[in-house]
Amino acid sequence: MASVAVVVPIYREVLLPDEQISLRHLRKHLSGYDWYSIAPPNLKVPDIGAEVKRFSFQSLESYSRVLLGEAFYTAFTDYEFILIYQLDALVFCSRLEFWCNQGFDYIGAPLLKSPQNSIEGFLQAGNGGLSLRRVVSFLRVIGAESSSTPHDWRSLRRALAEMPADIRALPVSQRIIKMFRVCRAIRFGPKQYMSTYTLNEDLFWSFRARLFAPQFRVAPVPIALDFAFDRAPRYCFEQNSHRLPFGCHAWGKWDRGFWEPYLL
Repeated sequence: MASVAVVVPIYREVLLPDEQISLRHLRKHLSGYDWYSIAPPNLKVPDIGAEVKRFSFQSLESYSRVLLGEAFYTAFTDYEFILIYQLDALVFCSRLEFWCNQGFDYIGAPLLKSPQNSIEGFLQAGNGGLSLRRVVSFLRVIGAESSSTPHDWRSLRRALAEMPADIRALPVSQRIIKMFRVCRAIRFGPKQYMSTYTLNEDLFWSFRARLFAPQFRVAPVPIALDFAFDRAPRYCFEQNSHRLPFGCHAWGKWDRGFWEPYLL
């Protein structure tokens, strides 16, 4: 089995200038790996030197549906890992194998507790725009059995004992209501839960996957921070001991000025 493939979602026939910059970083640092584009069925895909795999997405919502689906990960079972590299990401070095060897199932940039106030710190990894995913572990979550029988409360006990970080961060009254709703929903298994999940797919993998597969390992914040930055890169840089990470996501959206000196 090959170790890792790079997967590049493409939404348009002609890449924007900033997407070309992201592609230059990818070519410089990760050209030695297998690349795949994923694209909607009828899109004329620009040639980036990648094999094209087709999936049904036209929007962020439908893209999230694809990345919550069994068919997507099954398409990459020849690999142990895939690196999702959206074309608003950058990489700064070639140490992808290093990250594959760290023992985690999912690594992405840490999410902030408050997107408006970075000094409140980080909630948990991780953002999916530049993210490393162990294929078999994602399929294990998707294929987990339901716990919907009246006498099987293992998943509910686990959910209460391992309250997800996003729920722990809520005020007490909201926390109780949210946890009740999650406990009620997870009894019917991940596929049912995913079918009604309305948030971005990376939030499911960050906060909900362990409710269905307790062995699913999301990288802790200090390690995820060394892997990638997303929002508030200056704050992330300070918290990462003034070191650049392996890569970043949404570099042109949140603080382009910070990243300008590092662009190719």
